[in-house]
Amino acid sequence: MIYFEIRNKQDRVLASNLESCPGEIIDSLVGKEKENVRIGNVRNAFREDADAEIQLVIVNDKELSNSTRGISRVAATYLSLVPQFLEIERRQRAHFDVIIGRFAHNLVDIDRKVKGHLERLAPDTLREKTYADFRDTVEERIKSNTQSAANDVCQIAHRATDLEAQIAGLRVISGLADEIAPSLIDANILRTLRRLQQPFLSELEKKQIRIDNRIDMAEADRRKVRIDPQLLNVALSQFFNNAAKYALAGTAIVIDATFENEHCVVKVEMDSLLIEHYETNKIFQEKYKGRNAKKLPGNGIGMFMTRRALRIMKADIEVHPQAGTEQIVDGKKYCKNVFLLKFPCRKNR
Repeated sequence: MIYFEIRNKQDRVLASNLESCPGEIIDSLVGKEKENVRIGNVRNAFREDADAEIQLVIVNDKELSNSTRGISRVAATYLSLVPQFLEIERRQRAHFDVIIGRFAHNLVDIDRKVKGHLERLAPDTLREKTYADFRDTVEERIKSNTQSAANDVCQIAHRATDLEAQIAGLRVISGLADEIAPSLIDANILRTLRRLQQPFLSELEKKQIRIDNRIDMAEADRRKVRIDPQLLNVALSQFFNNAAKYALAGTAIVIDATFENEHCVVKVEMDSLLIEHYETNKIFQEKYKGRNAKKLPGNGIGMFMTRRALRIMKADIEVHPQAGTEQIVDGKKYCKNVFLLKFPCRKNR
């Protein structure tokens, strides 16, 4: 049996049937994907050309496993299909059907929230008046309840930031963000996390999931991180959206941070859908859905966007499923997953 995975030079999967390969075989090859090794009756082979690379996993085929020339012929046959795969990918990305659908949903949600706040200040019925009457009526409404009006304006301002993040998200997914230098500023990571997780609290509360922030405020203020606000909004919006979907109900998401010489490492620990050992890098690939998430809603771009946005701003993310924490709830497999987000720190003056 031959299992394979073809990736382009940007590490994007073009074609693969590795998902059907037994998990114990994939586990035995972790860290050896780009090596030519033999483990029992399994031969792992790696080949590449100018456009792509291929990993072959040959199982129970002694004749092929022992033939370097035969393996090279098989790899060359698969790699000869890369131009067709690239053309298919180009057409798929040109349409952006799934992606546009997702962003359209987000934009509609932002529009709904903005209208909710505007309705109290400037309802549609007022817009039929002259501009002067319209302005005077809005001014009276603000004066009559300045506290409520101030809250509405603040919320609208936040939604404007969310809208900028959606635009930045489109740039990230299309690759345009790679061509623009990030606009880095110094920020308190605790305050930033609190603001960006706010829109997802209601979804987490529905599942009785609480967020336990253990980051020290004074230290976060003293050791500020270097971020691009729009890119971080993209990254963490996708991250918390996934947490709301895949975290186990009735548990806590624990967030802490370690401040090193030049970096801040934010540790996010949660009980969520089991990430297989061999998937710790794959879940950050575009359109990849974890083995235990395939039957749930989602299109496999959330964690891809998280890592891509972070890397553009010189940050990063990795995940470490904790062995021995597996459990099955309502037929779904869960474990304790530890996500590490690494940010560059501002140099102390």
